[in-house]
Amino acid sequence: MSFGADSSEKRFESGSSIEGHGKTLRPLPRSCRRRRERSQLTENLGKKGALAAGLLESGGTVIAFADSDTVWEPDALEQAVPIFEADPGVGAVSGHCRALNRNANFLTKVQDTWYEGQFSVRKAFESVFGAVTCVSGPLAFFRRSAIYNFMQAWQEDQFLGQEFRFATDRTLTAFVLGATYLGPRVLPRHADSPFSVPEYPLRDWKIVYSKSARAWTNVPATFRSMIKQQIRWKKSFIVAFRISAPPLAIVRKSADP
Repeated sequence: MSFGADSSEKRFESGSSIEGHGKTLRPLPRSCRRRRERSQLTENLGKKGALAAGLLESGGTVIAFADSDTVWEPDALEQAVPIFEADPGVGAVSGHCRALNRNANFLTKVQDTWYEGQFSVRKAFESVFGAVTCVSGPLAFFRRSAIYNFMQAWQEDQFLGQEFRFATDRTLTAFVLGATYLGPRVLPRHADSPFSVPEYPLRDWKIVYSKSARAWTNVPATFRSMIKQQIRWKKSFIVAFRISAPPLAIVRKSADP
């Protein structure tokens, strides 16, 4: 979803949307209901392809991404968008997320507690330095000018010569956090991309966390599915580290007294 100064909104749903996905997206605060458009992709482009296609057609200055199994609090947008308006240096905002199915069993309750710590402690700590290392998929807000030119590189990310479909959140975050370092090294390879125009100036963006913007997402309800998820996340972290390590080193150096 994208939002501009006129509070207009446009949403895009991939062909891979799960049943009920539209229902979780439809309720919006009244302030965001002035003009609404909805597009349904005719084929399954995958998460990256769907988000890239939506960004090409959108016109807002703030872009909101969500996972298909996520439910937002009704005021999530109203809590996040003013952060961008108040600080032109903010390139992205990570919202707060808890487990939607936390009462399913003991395992989901444990994960809900873990989520609370990861967001309210870890992301809050990173936010103090303006360097949240991962804008998580359930509730992610990006400034259009911070991600637009990097979308082709993000969409075509490869590892060992093959398409890498994971680490979507962390990789896109790295492009924002390390724009001035990664831009000259990445963007020339995608000069013919539809995302190369307009060309937004590279700058050192801040990425912050907002506990007031809240969402709920389903977590694995079995030990087997949780282990598979954690292995996938750890693989993603290792692969994305090749992109995020240099920008983080720069941020750490600039934060030193």
